[in-house]
Amino acid sequence: MNQCPKLQDCPFFKKYGHDLPDTCKAIIGLYCNGKKMGNCLRLGFKQKNGYPPPEDMMPNGDRLLA
Repeated sequence: MNQCPKLQDCPFFKKYGHDLPDTCKAIIGLYCNGKKMGNCLRLGFKQKNGYPPPEDMMPNGDRLLA
């Protein structure tokens, strides 16, 4: 299975990747290990905005609500 090359350094994955509800695990499965990997909005955020994305921004661009 493919895995995002930035997965281990991703602040979102480091903080939330191991303790999420099933829906968030599914998003990580799609964007970090699956067919939507090229659509991860976190990957291009810093290049586009000049600063890193918030930790709670999911790969699909939505914010994780606590």
